[in-house]
Amino acid sequence: MNRLIFLLFALFSHFSFSCDEQPTIHSVHPDELISRTSQIVLAKVVSASISENGNEVNYKFETIKVHKGSPIEFFEILGYPLFEEEITSFDHHNSEEFWTNYGGRVYGWTDCEIHPGFSVGLKYLVFMGKPYHVKSFEIIYHNKDKWLLYVEEKIKP
Repeated sequence: MNRLIFLLFALFSHFSFSCDEQPTIHSVHPDELISRTSQIVLAKVVSASISENGNEVNYKFETIKVHKGSPIEFFEILGYPLFEEEITSFDHHNSEEFWTNYGGRVYGWTDCEIHPGFSVGLKYLVFMGKPYHVKSFEIIYHNKDKWLLYVEEKIKP
């Protein structure tokens, strides 16, 4: 009987915590991402601290430039610790890998959500608000970055 209960628990816990297919909203065309996002900023991560639950990281940003939306000096994003493979700019977004549907620095987790990680001191082009997108938090090293230039061109009046 104990084996049966364990087996049922294992089976049902798999369904409650897995995401068989990531939502398409995480990987829509960049033009749709730009259009649907009301606040887009270039910002620098100024601090990171472990959240109260101990599983997440609270990242604090200082805005460098508002590309779309209202002025904001500081903001915070709750995410996960940064993984080494997330420290990429895709060769300043010149790599074809970035321009595919699922190309981006962050990705969906098993809960069908995106939990971004950041590095203190780096600059990011941040598309604020959920639903997050695989291209919502890209590292920007200089103002000639192809993703930054693409977004700036698309939001021109």
